[in-house]
Amino acid sequence: MLYYVICKLKSVGLDDNSLNWFESYLSSRQQATSINSTLSSSLPVSVGVPQGSTLGPLLFIIYINNMPNIVKHCKILLYADDTLLYYSSKSASDIKKY
Repeated sequence: MLYYVICKLKSVGLDDNSLNWFESYLSSRQQATSINSTLSSSLPVSVGVPQGSTLGPLLFIIYINNMPNIVKHCKILLYADDTLLYYSSKSASDIKKY
């Protein structure tokens, strides 16, 4: 995912310094969970953006901006950070193709 996001950011015109910053921002992250004051051990986070980040919605829009052009055999509904793909057919074999 990180490679694709960086490529998308490059395609919208970000310079090398900005691309390096985003790569650093999105890589080598860790997360832990706290329940009743007990903290779990940290684990690597390999996908997504930091929860609650202000850059999350912008990165999502850039990431999916050409999805309607790529997805040809489905209807697509995009709203904020939600995506719904749907396809209907009378034949299960048609659905399996797509």
